[in-house]
Amino acid sequence: MHLGPWEIAAIVMVVLIVFGAGKLPETFRSMGKGIREFNKGKSGEYDDEDKKPQVEASKPEQVNPQVEAASVEQVEQKKEA
Repeated sequence: MHLGPWEIAAIVMVVLIVFGAGKLPETFRSMGKGIREFNKGKSGEYDDEDKKPQVEASKPEQVNPQVEAASVEQVEQKKEA
């Protein structure tokens, strides 16, 4: 199947009308990500679950409200002095 310049121009016009010029980069970017993910899955890159790096969620540090209140009071006392 050979596409001539008029057929390509017609396809481009339809794509511009359907998606709009502003959405085209985002659409093609998401298509590229999907193709990459498909190729990675097809090649078996995701088959080794134990080889994936495990990301540990870091817990936010617990702040003792009494210590924090004491610190604020100390700062205020130093400002007054």
